[in-house]
Amino acid sequence: MALVGTQYQHFIPQFILKSFSHPFVCPETPENKPKCKKKHHEKYKYPGDQVVNRLRLSPDGFTVDEHPVRRICGIADMYTDKKETAQLPRLLEIKFSALEGQASRIIRKIVTAHQACKDSVTLMRTERDILRKFLFLLIYRGPGHYRRFDHESIDDCHPSDQPSLKKYMDKHNLQRPIDAWLYSLSAIIDLDMDLRDEWAKQAYRSVYYGIAADFVEHIANYWVAICTPASEDQEFILTDTGYNVSEGPTVHYRDRETGEHAALGPSFHYFTTITPKLVIVVRSRHLPEPFEDANPEVKFERGLLRKMTTDLLFGKDTMSILEDMPVHKPFNNYSSIVDGRVTPKPGWDGKLRPNDEFSFPFFKVKTSHMRIINGLLLDHAFHGSIIVFDRKAVFLNLLQWYLEEPCEVGKNLAGQHHDARKEYVTQLAYFMENEGRKVKTNMTSWLGEHSIDLRRLREIGMEGARWTEEFSRERNSEIEGEHKDATDTGSNAQEYHDRRANPEPVQTSQEWQNEVMTKGAKHDSASIVPAEDLRASLAMFQVWMKKAELDFKDTLSTSNRLQVLLSDYQDRQPTTRFWLFLKQFRYAIWESDQNVEGKEHDPRSWDEASLGPEDGATRTTMRTAKQSEANAMMWERFITDVRKTRTPDPDFNLAELTAFLLRVGGEVYTVKSKLEELLRGMEERVPLNAKTRETSPGKAKKNQPAQAIQPAQTLRLPQEDTRAYFAAFVLGVTFPVPPGSHG
Repeated sequence: MALVGTQYQHFIPQFILKSFSHPFVCPETPENKPKCKKKHHEKYKYPGDQVVNRLRLSPDGFTVDEHPVRRICGIADMYTDKKETAQLPRLLEIKFSALEGQASRIIRKIVTAHQACKDSVTLMRTERDILRKFLFLLIYRGPGHYRRFDHESIDDCHPSDQPSLKKYMDKHNLQRPIDAWLYSLSAIIDLDMDLRDEWAKQAYRSVYYGIAADFVEHIANYWVAICTPASEDQEFILTDTGYNVSEGPTVHYRDRETGEHAALGPSFHYFTTITPKLVIVVRSRHLPEPFEDANPEVKFERGLLRKMTTDLLFGKDTMSILEDMPVHKPFNNYSSIVDGRVTPKPGWDGKLRPNDEFSFPFFKVKTSHMRIINGLLLDHAFHGSIIVFDRKAVFLNLLQWYLEEPCEVGKNLAGQHHDARKEYVTQLAYFMENEGRKVKTNMTSWLGEHSIDLRRLREIGMEGARWTEEFSRERNSEIEGEHKDATDTGSNAQEYHDRRANPEPVQTSQEWQNEVMTKGAKHDSASIVPAEDLRASLAMFQVWMKKAELDFKDTLSTSNRLQVLLSDYQDRQPTTRFWLFLKQFRYAIWESDQNVEGKEHDPRSWDEASLGPEDGATRTTMRTAKQSEANAMMWERFITDVRKTRTPDPDFNLAELTAFLLRVGGEVYTVKSKLEELLRGMEERVPLNAKTRETSPGKAKKNQPAQAIQPAQTLRLPQEDTRAYFAAFVLGVTFPVPPGSHG
């Protein structure tokens, strides 16, 4: 269908821009006169038209002016399908308009409650879900991700996107990367956010995996808080890049061969400014939540998950600069707070309903937190061209603080954008000087970058992408019929590996360089296995030990965590991988025996440690049994054998048996250090550990400078979510983290 003319399409909806706007008053209008003498006005700037105050970030110098709402924060035809065969070229823009209509009513409800000085606003579950979808799409519909996909050929895309994006384009018969972006955003808008989480399965079916994984991560692993300034002389700003900014310490790298730059780090917060007095903060579930943390078990599990993801990848005690922000999850109508803990209300049947209600408090944040949020937005405004504000005096005060603060929030010059950020800060200082403000600008230059092999990192990241994508398929076996019973398809383990793109078969003896396996298992069922299975099996054993550690905490009662985990492993893990997990277990038992008996031993003595009756099960069951049955048979033979040779108490649960087998059971109930010491020893054998981290000279500061991530401007693993990072860790990614640097 042929298009007539172009259409200016906003990536920040006009209803948000209007919360910063005011009617234009022509400077030539005589005092107390309704009309001005000027006959010709700039388009969309006639008296009464809505305009916003903006700081224009021009290469010729920064200036303040008034700009029409109708022509700001948008790009002509950015959501238009420009293919000649497109039946409805502006279908996505139509869908965005419909979603914005729903979201605007919800946000108007929030704003009205705040203006009425209420302490909170109540939203139904359906309203909350629409809002969450809308907030995510504000990230992906912006100019950063538009530029990421705005290419005619897959060869022009970022190398980390190319393999998985090509697969998605082929599957959906799409010709250009921009088509994949348009198609994916349209599919997310169409998702029905049901109560059974079918929406997540549908997202993986219909949306490009890199975007789908981010969407599911955003909904499942973050929660929403609404914040307002505690002081009347504070206001939030709005930038054309702000919805893409995530808060978290950032480390900069440079490829030792090509000179290409990269920046990596966790994302703890996202910020959506909706008015000068309101911002919606999207906060990671890894961060403190006071009512959940009142339950020791929940608090410990949160810490465990954080260690397994953020700390293992980005360094121990990786912190958010907003860690202590006084916010909590919304209250709901089916639970209450009893003794500081969330407790289900009497009579609640445990069912979630579309009309469940959530009460979102308006959190009054102090000036220091206000400045951090605004400072992070300012620090990445140089990627764009405008900063929108309400009151000029308040804005100038903010700029003065930003330029003078001691680089704890921003102005850390490093990496690819070192010079661009320096010029941006310099121009801000010139602007303030022209406004009559004397400022003493502070900047910190991090000249050194950590060397990294980006090509290998991308290869490993792609392996991680396949690993997590396969795992998500296994969890939702009905998706596209890819996960079938072994009785229908032959060897399930073989099917699992055949579905991968170019699995990396390696001899065990060549792969295992972490003092766990190096000589190779002399067994025909697993003498050659993909490298990822070896690493994944070690990760499985680590998770097992972490769960055991949780059960051993003396403040908690024991539970069936390990039984649930065992069932999960048996049902979902390929037979070869589960067999390797048992080998990890046997090696740990053998190593524990050697240490207790004071024997000198070669930590690579795989032959001595690995053999067991479960090895025979792999030969006899791989071709005749289902995956879960084969894994269960191997476990039964393994556990029967170790019980026979160790004679533990037959009533031991799995946690107690684990402690007994690893010779820490006698002390573990009162002394937690033994098991924790064992865990530390395990972590020293995995690819990412303290011994392999590169460090820069100097001692780490207690309060390290925060640096936000601009996802569209930095290196991306194929999926920007915790699961993909964890998979990359499993597959051997090392992210060196310098102390004292968040940028």
